[in-house]
Amino acid sequence: MHTEKFIQLTLHFPIPSSMGSEDFFTTDSNHAAVDFIRSWPEWPEHHAIIVGPHKSGKKHLSCIWQENSKAESLTVLDDLFLTVLNNQHLKALILENVSQVAGDKVREEILFHLINRSKAGELDLLMLDAEPPSKWKIKLKDLKSRLKASPLFRIDPPDDLLLRVLILKQFSDRRLAISPEVLEYLSLHMTRNYEHIFEMIKTIDSYSLSTKRAVTIPLIRDILSHNNQ
Repeated sequence: MHTEKFIQLTLHFPIPSSMGSEDFFTTDSNHAAVDFIRSWPEWPEHHAIIVGPHKSGKKHLSCIWQENSKAESLTVLDDLFLTVLNNQHLKALILENVSQVAGDKVREEILFHLINRSKAGELDLLMLDAEPPSKWKIKLKDLKSRLKASPLFRIDPPDDLLLRVLILKQFSDRRLAISPEVLEYLSLHMTRNYEHIFEMIKTIDSYSLSTKRAVTIPLIRDILSHNNQ
C-alpha cells in the first residue's frame, strides 16, 4: 500500500503484540490448527505442519505451544539448524519457513532425520510455512514422502467473525476505540487478507495521527479513495 502520497511524516513506535493463548481467537478459519495445538502432548505422530498466509497466526500458535512444551524455535536457514541433530536433549522444536530447505541437500537431510526422530517418539516437531509441502521443491525423495504423510493443518483466510476480531484487536493494541459503524464499514470494505488487515489499520492509525482526525467512516473513505488512485 502506497501511503506516502497522503500521510505526513510521523514518528512510528513498535506496537506490542500479545502472544498468549487468551489473545488467540478461534473461528472456523483456524480451529483445526488450534485444536491440534491444544491436544499436545497427545500428538499421535509427534509432528505436524501448520500452513497459512503471512500474519495468519502461525507464529502466535507456535508461541502458545512453546510456552507449554518449552520448545526451541529456529528457522531452517539459521546456522544452529545445521547442528540441531547434535542436540540429543532436544525434546520439542519449532521450525519456521520450512520450505526454505528445498534444494539444499544438507538441510533437507537434517529435516528428514528430525521427522524420523519425531516418528520414533523422541521429538515433538512443529513445522510452519505459508504453503503446503506439495508446493515445496523438495529434492530428497524420502523427505518428500515423509512430508506428504505428515499431518497438515491449514489456516484459511479470515471469516466474517475473525475479520471483525482482528480489526478490533489491532485498534485495541494501538489504544484506539472505534464505533460499531466504523467496524461494520471496515469489515465490508476490507480485503480478506491477514497482512492487508494489519497494514490497513496501521495506515488508518498513521493518517488519523497526522491529520489529527478521529477514526471515522469519512476518514477511512479518504484513505480508500487515495489508495484506489
